[in-house]
Amino acid sequence: MLLKIILLSLFISPFILIGQTNTNNPFTSRGLGELNPLSHSIFGGLGNVSTPLIDSAQLNSENPSSYSFLGKGQPIFSIGLTSSFSNFKQNSLTSIANFISLNHFTLGMSVSNRFGICFGLKPYSSTGYQLKGDQISGVDTLHYSYSGSGGYSNAYFGFSYKLLQIHKHTVSLGTNIGYIFGVATNEIVTSLSSSSIGGIRERTQQIKSANFDFGASYQYKINRDHAFVFGGTYSPSQLYSTVNTNSLIYALSTSNVLGNDTLKYIKSIGNIHSPSIYSVGFKYDFTQNNKSNRNSDRSPQLQLSGELRMVDWKSYSTTQTTTDLLYSTIQYGIGFQFAPHYDFLDRSKNINLIHRMKYRVGAVYQTLPWKDNNVQLTNKAITFGFGIPIISQFSSSSINISCLYGQKWNGNVATLKENYLTVNFGVNITPASYERWFKKNKID
Repeated sequence: MLLKIILLSLFISPFILIGQTNTNNPFTSRGLGELNPLSHSIFGGLGNVSTPLIDSAQLNSENPSSYSFLGKGQPIFSIGLTSSFSNFKQNSLTSIANFISLNHFTLGMSVSNRFGICFGLKPYSSTGYQLKGDQISGVDTLHYSYSGSGGYSNAYFGFSYKLLQIHKHTVSLGTNIGYIFGVATNEIVTSLSSSSIGGIRERTQQIKSANFDFGASYQYKINRDHAFVFGGTYSPSQLYSTVNTNSLIYALSTSNVLGNDTLKYIKSIGNIHSPSIYSVGFKYDFTQNNKSNRNSDRSPQLQLSGELRMVDWKSYSTTQTTTDLLYSTIQYGIGFQFAPHYDFLDRSKNINLIHRMKYRVGAVYQTLPWKDNNVQLTNKAITFGFGIPIISQFSSSSINISCLYGQKWNGNVATLKENYLTVNFGVNITPASYERWFKKNKID
């Protein structure tokens, strides 16, 4: 049954991910749009912290060094959905927008004590907005409609290796080798109030290019109750080849493509230097393993994590004639997780579902690569979520839900302000403990 679910998801997921709009933000018309537009169902509850979250029962494609820590013979299949609700306001104007999207699917496994692999598909960046405006021209009024859609996906294969595994110390290195593909479209439609005649200007940018990033992690097991993890990732500036089109269309009716006449169509080959991305983070686990000393049936676990992520947009450039001015960004995230009983395989009568769940809270502060009225925009959000184990079988399978409530703004009343609520839903599927993959049966 597990294999059928995985194969079906692998087949349909690429068709769902390609071409979908994963954001509502007018500023995404600039540059590559919004990088990493969607939140993971686990990381989203922890202030979007991902770099140091290394765990044997958790698949983390954001840091490829994590694959070698996965439980041997226990592959993990992960799939997630994101739904976002946004309220925009600028001066006296308001607007509401929402979307729902598949945000990732991944399959990872450890194939030896030191080596792990992973492959999957996730969004790389996204463009999505729709705006309208009017301009009085003589006795008539010009109506303008600005819209953007699409984006780029990343299909990748990753692997990692434990370079050092000595007593309390473990060092792992990993990489993801991916393929960026997709099309982003920006369109301006102009029409007259007294007539359906108008014009359409459409620009598209298609990317088909290789991509890679690196990850490293260091785990220090102080004793059976305390453990530290330090992680880091690096995605260098890379050259992506692009196919760009620029169309100018005369429309007898802007709402009907029949009768349209293309006045200009220019197709050109170009390239983009992507921005370089750095991240570092830490995780501290405190687990009370010795239940007998506390006269309790439960072994609670506390986890504190933090992350710093930087995107160097100064390294971004394009061969197109118009280059958007973008600004380097920095992101701070902090997360806290509490598990009343960390041993998800424990089926004691005194341990119920509430004790096996994981409860998460966090916060994130991020500067955005766009300025308005000469002030850079920021993204501030509080996060919370929980993980629900699937206890029908002896496995680490779980359902994870997280929410982010935040605001994107720069404090200027004349700047577009977005208040949003993002809900992430994800499922991790693993085989039961008695159905280990790659198991060698011994003959007596």
